[in-house]
Amino acid sequence: MSKQPIFQFRDLVGFLFLLVTGCTQQSVHLQPELSEQTYAYIARDAVKQLRALYPPAKTRWVIDGAQPSAFHRVLLQQLRQSGYAIQEQSETQSVPLQGQHLTIIWDALTNLAFYGSYRLTLTIDKAELSRLVDSNHIDSPVYWSYRP
Repeated sequence: MSKQPIFQFRDLVGFLFLLVTGCTQQSVHLQPELSEQTYAYIARDAVKQLRALYPPAKTRWVIDGAQPSAFHRVLLQQLRQSGYAIQEQSETQSVPLQGQHLTIIWDALTNLAFYGSYRLTLTIDKAELSRLVDSNHIDSPVYWSYRP
């Protein structure tokens, strides 16, 4: 009668695979904190793109899902200074606001290969305007994508 090993080779390989994949999913990718001047630079560029598509004197923005982040505050300030009317949607309002609905999404890319990179997406009703922001090379040319 031969004794069976407690672990077989395939069990060991499976255990090592789970261990390695579990460790890679637990890693944390911290993004550098951006300065107020950097936010202002990005916001000016975003407003420039919006002005090309939506004239300030004729466009009223209804801000959806605004988050109280530094970038949102700077972008809203830039929009107001450029002549846009801004209304911020609150959850307690029962009457829908009139205007173009603008959703601002500012998020960090978490892949380590893109350390210092952020994505800015402006959703206007169903259209989407977005760009990648590299905080390490903020003044290098970056292209916007627009999907009507």
